Amino acid sequence: MGHGAAVSVVRSAFACALLAIAGPAMADHHAHTRYSGELGAGYDSNVGNSEAAADIRESAFATGGASAEYFRQLNLFTTLVLRGGVQGEHYDRYEGLSNAKATGAARLLVRPDGGFLTPVLGAWVSASYWEFDSAIRDSDEYRGGLFANQQITTRISGRLALGAAWRESDSRVFDTHGASAALNLDWRLAERATLYGGYQFYRGDVVSTAAPTTLKIGLAAEEIEPDDAFGGLAANQRAYRLDAEAHVGTLGLNYALSSKLSADLQGQYVDTRADYGNEYQRVLAVLSLLARF
Repeated sequence: MGHGAAVSVVRSAFACALLAIAGPAMADHHAHTRYSGELGAGYDSNVGNSEAAADIRESAFATGGASAEYFRQLNLFTTLVLRGGVQGEHYDRYEGLSNAKATGAARLLVRPDGGFLTPVLGAWVSASYWEFDSAIRDSDEYRGGLFANQQITTRISGRLALGAAWRESDSRVFDTHGASAALNLDWRLAERATLYGGYQFYRGDVVSTAAPTTLKIGLAAEEIEPDDAFGGLAANQRAYRLDAEAHVGTLGLNYALSSKLSADLQGQYVDTRADYGNEYQRVLAVLSLLARF
């Protein structure tokens, strides 16, 4: 599916959500809508997923987004959620990484009974159009997955998720796919504060940018192209697609400033390893202001 088809998918999903929001279902107690937005500032220690010290670049970035969600209760135990949203990122030092994404998504939630400890089971799919200031990164992205949310105690809840992602880009190197498994825990420390953390295992394609100074990354690469976000051939920078495994750890704190506004501080550590001894690490930190209406 090309960019035009992906845009149609995203627009259709978003339009469905907006039509549902505006329609007579609003008067139905089985349906409601929710709007949300976010603004954030962050730091990325390794924007190119690079291994060699000479290739590692860091940058601050700003992020923002808005979305609308339509919730429709199909029966006593099943809810359909349609979501349309847009999100953007601006990188301070590397303009080619700045991007905007439009996404349409659908989720189906099932809770077999009303018991407090009964898990919520779900399935979801999404389609996105992703535009970068780097030509080789412009993409259509498709995602899907299954999850289970479990209330463990009155203050602690957990989530187990399985997911898959496919990306079709304007280059061979960013045509990627992979699968993941994740476990997350939320702990309500106080009335306004929630501590959360998680671990994700990913297996699939990653893209690393480097100068061709070592043989091992060339041996491991499935595709290689000049990376225009970091100067391309003129700067001797190439993007390498690698088959890899990644371990991702996340820790964050969310503090409710009011019933509709919260501050969120999140840190993430990524450790990625591919064949022939290729590896890289990455640290991200983001402070966000989240609004929900």
